[in-house]
Amino acid sequence: MRRSMSYAYALELLGEKENRIVAFLGKVAGGALLATGGIDLLEARTEVVELGNRVLRSLGERLRGTNRVTRRERIYAAHAVVVVTAFFEALDAVGDRLGIVPVPGLNAQQQMVLVMGGTTTELNQESFVKHLARTDLVTPYVIDESPIVDFYAALAESIAAHLTGLAAWDHLDETEQERLITLVRTEVPELATAEYEAQLRSLAGVSTEFRVWLTFRGQREVLDGVLSGLAGLEDLLTSVRDAVGPDSHNALTRAYRAALEKPIAPSGQDDDDIRIPSLADGYIDHRFRFTYCSGVVGSEEWWREQPVSDDLVRVLAGHLVSPKAFSCPLLILGQPGSGKSVLTKVLAARLPQEGFLPVRVELRQVDADADLQDQIEAAIRLTTSETVKWPRFVDAAPDAVPVVLLDGFDELLQATGVTRTDFLHNVVRFQEREADQGRPVAVVVTSRTAVADRASLPGTTPVLRLEPFDEDQVAAWLRVWNAINGDTFAVRTWRPIPSDCVLRYPELAEQPLLLLMLALYDVATENGLASLTSLDPIDVYERLFHEFCRRELSKSGDTSDMSARIELELERLAIVAFAMFNRRSQWAAEAELTEDLLALKLDSAPSSRGLRAPLSAGEQAVGKFFFIHNTMATQGTRISRTYEFLHSTFSEFLIARHVAKELVRMTSGASRRTVDDAMLHALLSFECLASRDAVVSFLWMLLGRESTNQRAVIAEALVILHADALMERTETIYAAYTPRRADVVERHAAWSANLVLLATLAGGELRATRLFGDGKDAIEEWRRHAALWRAMLSSGGWDGLVDSLDTFREWSGRRRDITLKPATRGFVLDAPDPDLRWTFDIPPGDAALPGDMHSARYSAERKAHFTAGVIDDVLSHDLRPLRDRVGDSSGYFSLDSELKTESRMLLEALLVLDRRAAGKAYENLVTVLLATDMRGRLVMVEPYYLVTALAALLVGAELQNLPSEQVGRLTASADFERSLLSDHRLLPLLNRIRELT
Repeated sequence: MRRSMSYAYALELLGEKENRIVAFLGKVAGGALLATGGIDLLEARTEVVELGNRVLRSLGERLRGTNRVTRRERIYAAHAVVVVTAFFEALDAVGDRLGIVPVPGLNAQQQMVLVMGGTTTELNQESFVKHLARTDLVTPYVIDESPIVDFYAALAESIAAHLTGLAAWDHLDETEQERLITLVRTEVPELATAEYEAQLRSLAGVSTEFRVWLTFRGQREVLDGVLSGLAGLEDLLTSVRDAVGPDSHNALTRAYRAALEKPIAPSGQDDDDIRIPSLADGYIDHRFRFTYCSGVVGSEEWWREQPVSDDLVRVLAGHLVSPKAFSCPLLILGQPGSGKSVLTKVLAARLPQEGFLPVRVELRQVDADADLQDQIEAAIRLTTSETVKWPRFVDAAPDAVPVVLLDGFDELLQATGVTRTDFLHNVVRFQEREADQGRPVAVVVTSRTAVADRASLPGTTPVLRLEPFDEDQVAAWLRVWNAINGDTFAVRTWRPIPSDCVLRYPELAEQPLLLLMLALYDVATENGLASLTSLDPIDVYERLFHEFCRRELSKSGDTSDMSARIELELERLAIVAFAMFNRRSQWAAEAELTEDLLALKLDSAPSSRGLRAPLSAGEQAVGKFFFIHNTMATQGTRISRTYEFLHSTFSEFLIARHVAKELVRMTSGASRRTVDDAMLHALLSFECLASRDAVVSFLWMLLGRESTNQRAVIAEALVILHADALMERTETIYAAYTPRRADVVERHAAWSANLVLLATLAGGELRATRLFGDGKDAIEEWRRHAALWRAMLSSGGWDGLVDSLDTFREWSGRRRDITLKPATRGFVLDAPDPDLRWTFDIPPGDAALPGDMHSARYSAERKAHFTAGVIDDVLSHDLRPLRDRVGDSSGYFSLDSELKTESRMLLEALLVLDRRAAGKAYENLVTVLLATDMRGRLVMVEPYYLVTALAALLVGAELQNLPSEQVGRLTASADFERSLLSDHRLLPLLNRIRELT
């Protein structure tokens, strides 16, 4: 681990041993501080400044001929000297005006503690040595100005605090005291900060590090517009030294820089006249969020709290010249297609050869089970065809800083299924070992955000998350695309793509690879984007998928029966989407795709399709579409692949499309009682479609395009199927389709829930009496099914089902019913206040009250405790104080045709704030307190209830919300007043209420 860069240690590293101040610091560090004969450091501030300036002027000479380790240590030491020297420069500049400094009674030890960050209570030798010999002054790795500003402010505040406690302070009048404190607290830090920046500027020509640190002080160039290709990174990091690496290093450099001229991404484009932007031109610098993290990094809410930045060059450079770079990896996160891998390619190409030694490791191409050093060596061999050993490779370039770029940590997890939660900790251990051997190495790791959440982050890991493109970045990318293809567009009389065409589809345009997909679609359809005037996502996705399927199929030269073949491709892609959906994952392994396609009888295709025989069914289905991301990992000689769609809405659209078409096929030309639902059941009996709200939205739109009659036929067929949804099935045609292990009850629950959801979407509404038939108690059946869904669906499926359907409790004559409708308010609906007459099946107009419900609350709590449900536990926890106050009071009152409980009326009276509503709330509560039985005797409520009720009335009286007539009703009842004598607390409450009203 790196030793703390204290001022004393910094001077030691820079070879200063003769100066009297240095000698004094050495005595302090060694514990040999003398009671007398020390140095008045503030009095000697000019000498300290001269020492610092002498050291810094000769920094270039002190760095000459050093290896990477010594050079970097001396750079950090020089930074520490800059920090201290700048502060003393500021003290020196205002020294004459301070007057009172140096001050009597402030000995050398005290002054040293002051300027090194001590406090008035930390003047013992132990803390003194700690501050001088072992404590970092300020780390040079800062993303903003606050650490330096705060450091100088703290030093100035410490001096100001000490000045007020000295005898000389009392000789100043108030004006002089205020002037002195203001001078120390404001002018000294400002001058010190300015001097620090001036020192950085003067040393920027000596080392790369000072030039980079200067950019963090607001001294960077102001660059207009959106940047591409990490422009400026090479200039910023280029050292003043010239160096030529060995052949193996030069071979890596050639390979990485050659990539800059190659297409930024594979596209499958077969038009020689259409050019894909090169890596150098097509990479648009990302906006990003940056922070340090030691916990979970996948929470979207947490990330939204981090500010968005656009100075990617500055932050990457700042990290690579910081001490942190050699003790912890930089983790770069992003979504599929966001440009993580492209960023590492550009970074490897842009790092200057004379100062850095980049090695890019595509983790998908090296053995996932090998250790990190073997993976690095394998990556070098794959890139250059040369076999090297890491120690010799690094030692051959003693001036260059190794930077290992590990691209695709998420691919190790996805493709192998191995939980490598300690991967980043292994990287840290590798860095520690290399530092111990004199080969400090910086490491950058890329991963998908969602997958990185499964890894453990070491310490405070620097994390950078790539943000989606904004409108300016989309426009910048399109300018590149239109420019490089301008001649072709002119010859073919095509129009350049205007940004407003793609910005109509922000969920696609904001990801670089999907933006390329839109551009290719526009080319393939001869400016087809402009003709997509509809913002209906169904039209957009349908045409996109059709066009890419048509283009791929046309490559074989066979254009016959194109519509049917496109439909077959889309069917296979839908099964790929279901493979992920039914496994409750965003990706699926190639072997899993093949198993699914075989089980669903989609494993073969006509020879005219031109597919290669050696390919597996899974690879046939997805291998040719670049909008499906192929993740690969190598384990020994075995290659594992997983696939995922570049955007989740691709899979969600394909799922909805396939279900909608299957519903139409299933109900066309067949008896409604003999529909073939085998395929639908196989796909919809593992997960509720509502677990993805986008699937429900697409289904609603797709079914809405069918005729009213067709939708009615579909809804009726689904209701008929639901009658047997929980029965054992006997068909076996797709029995081999088992995307994941699921028990019979779970599958029945998913199938039943999906039938209800689809019937509601198709018909526009669905009544429970229709769903369960006239011969059953529809409400009891509904409760039974809802309990099954709640118990057996995934949390996402259950929550999605509830949010996707609005339920309305209604009366059909004297019979209860529930009407389901598709949710139309953003899938969020507050539940209405329950009508207890409906709950207890008391038809409108009946005067009956519910039967005895004593101990119902206790029973409900026991059931909640038994089932151990999260929501049940939270509600039980919230309502426990109410139950404790109410006890067994569970009487019911019919008030204004509304049925209410005693508990409800007590809460309304306790919580009422609106003066207009208060009268009714208190009237209802008094009605409870004065309730009588059939013989006219007062029905006593529970004692706790009575105390709480009177307390509620007293609050109303104090707020002047309690109507006097309600108090009169209570005091007019002799029976009620006598009942209060049983508890000495009660009658005083009533008397106080009387007084206030």
